[in-house]
Amino acid sequence: MVTLFPIKAKLKMTPQNAVLASVAVVMFAAFLNGHLLYANVLTDININRTVINETKWKVVKSCVLRPGKYTDFYNATWGIILVITSSVVPISLIVTGNAIVGISLIKRKRALLGIAQTDRKSSNLPHQQSRKVFSTKIFFILCAVFVVSTVPYGIYIILLEYNKEVDEHTFARYQLTNILVRSLLWCNFSFNFLLYFMAGSLFKKEFKTMIDSVRGFLQSLIGRRSASPWTGTEERY
Repeated sequence: MVTLFPIKAKLKMTPQNAVLASVAVVMFAAFLNGHLLYANVLTDININRTVINETKWKVVKSCVLRPGKYTDFYNATWGIILVITSSVVPISLIVTGNAIVGISLIKRKRALLGIAQTDRKSSNLPHQQSRKVFSTKIFFILCAVFVVSTVPYGIYIILLEYNKEVDEHTFARYQLTNILVRSLLWCNFSFNFLLYFMAGSLFKKEFKTMIDSVRGFLQSLIGRRSASPWTGTEERY
């Protein structure tokens, strides 16, 4: 938005609007995932246990999906909704936004090169160009990391056949695949933090300000504790 509409966007980029946008996102996420509070139910199940060559049945409590229509919804429709909201829509926004930013930076680079050819005294131009090229590459790296880390999980959810009877070996393979795609999905959040930290000077500035405020608060607490208390023996005037 800043790239396309620099003046209008900066007027709208206020702390109040940031809070409103964050609250709206949290409310949407809560509404979207609220049904998961209803999803599971405690029930008694019988398990077959073998102890010292003796097989016994034991009744244990287990948390399972609520049977009936909800199980069908969770295993089919919910997977599609999750892929659309957590993968397709974000990928569309990220790819479109980064493409717009990248194209704008390339056009700006060409314009600055034209200015540099007419003005040989622009000694700071190479440094500015290197930073912009680095930022452009980070944008596309962020996009690639998001796609690579989220798409496999979405494909796994859609293609997995929940109602298919499988043997223990195939079930173990499903479990391994599930852990791998989920781990890849979780890596996205860690990598995004590092990449945004590398790319954004404003992000680094705000992060440093937050760390400095926490450090100052801790130092003030340590200073208060190390100060000697008043004993009441000093003279009063």
